[in-house]
Amino acid sequence: DIHFARLIGEALAIALKNVRLARIAETEAKEKISALKEAKDKALVSKRLAKLFDYASDGLILINQKGEIRGVNQNFLRLSGFERGELIGEKISKFLEFEKPKKEDLEEWVKKKRGSGSINLRLKVKNGEEKFASAHMESLPGSGGEILISVHDITEE
Repeated sequence: DIHFARLIGEALAIALKNVRLARIAETEAKEKISALKEAKDKALVSKRLAKLFDYASDGLILINQKGEIRGVNQNFLRLSGFERGELIGEKISKFLEFEKPKKEDLEEWVKKKRGSGSINLRLKVKNGEEKFASAHMESLPGSGGEILISVHDITEE
């Protein structure tokens, strides 16, 4: 009888342990499903934001802290006449310069302004012409110091 009682007790202990493990597995599965749904939602938002960036009415340029171009939208490509591959990795001052000469270059001015400010610039386009542009710069929060530059052609204005 004692041996039988021990066997029953051990079986119950194993069963309780298995129930606890099943609950943990169920909780982890629910967390994974929730995380997957959240990741899918974020990916959808990211795709929408990428489309907004690419098809914005102004030319948009994304630069890093060194003033190197990390991204451009369709409208900036249209304004400048350049292909995306000709711009990525290049310094912004190669394509945009102050309307009136200054002691500092554009990268230094952006750093001094901490990536926030508006200014009129000259846009050097691929065919050698220059266009006048109004530019607004904003630091992107949580982006490691990236700055978004919005460029609007004011040549005709």
